[in-house]
Amino acid sequence: MKQLRQIGKSARMKIVSDRILLYFIIVLVIFWKYEEPYINYVKQVGYPITWCIFPFIMTSSPIVITVYFCVIYMNADIPFMQHINMYSLIRAGRKRWAINQIGGIAIRSLAAVIIAVICSLIPFTGRITWSLNWGKVMTTLALERPLDSDFYMQYASTADKTIMFKPYQESISSFTPVQLMLLTVAICTLIFFMIGLAMFLLGLTIGRIWSVSFSYAYVMAIYIVENMTYDRKWLLGWFLPTIWAEVGSVSKSFGGFYRLPSPTYMFTFLIIAIAALAAEICLVIRRVDLNWDNEDA
Repeated sequence: MKQLRQIGKSARMKIVSDRILLYFIIVLVIFWKYEEPYINYVKQVGYPITWCIFPFIMTSSPIVITVYFCVIYMNADIPFMQHINMYSLIRAGRKRWAINQIGGIAIRSLAAVIIAVICSLIPFTGRITWSLNWGKVMTTLALERPLDSDFYMQYASTADKTIMFKPYQESISSFTPVQLMLLTVAICTLIFFMIGLAMFLLGLTIGRIWSVSFSYAYVMAIYIVENMTYDRKWLLGWFLPTIWAEVGSVSKSFGGFYRLPSPTYMFTFLIIAIAALAAEICLVIRRVDLNWDNEDA
């Protein structure tokens, strides 16, 4: 129980912060901008849209990358070498302190995903249906595939087709809104958690600046994959977990290749990666030299 209380305290310190507030503001602005065509469409047709919007907005790689950048900024206080944490480490001991931080990162990762889900809904306030079915609007959008320039010119202030997200008929046919939302929240939480642990480990070993830099570079690898042929995208998609946030397109094939592996593979890979990173952190924290003065910035 004492360990759980310490994890809870660590999580509260990480969630109730200026970083989380700024994360919320930036994600809300991004989502509001790129949901604009669908907001205008819903206004015109006069029907509410499903509450399960988040999985589809995360099918746009530029949006996903921007969200990852916000997550990395949110985690930029890792490896928590501020002086305020020094006394907690002395009282708890290195290993227990590390476990507390790992638990805090896990809870903050879930909070970040929930905040993103809320941000995807706020622009549609008053125009959302809470039905367990997809509803007329999302089904129509998925069937008609509003990808041509006329749709963007009619409903958006800009016609930037590279940024826009879209619902996939294959996903709507394969999942209910509840299933797809739970799957997306679970996968994104595990990805955010894995990124946080990787930053924790790198921060302990090579420093916070390098940790943040490597994390940004890893996220940018999505752009490299996006510019490859379908067969190479399919191959690299098995080993680049950051792409899996686009789980809203998991049932969609491109050029005869499924861009994402199965949900079972994603969960297995992420859980193993998280367990390995957590175990390595607990080993490294015992012997690494902690330089508190250089980590206060």
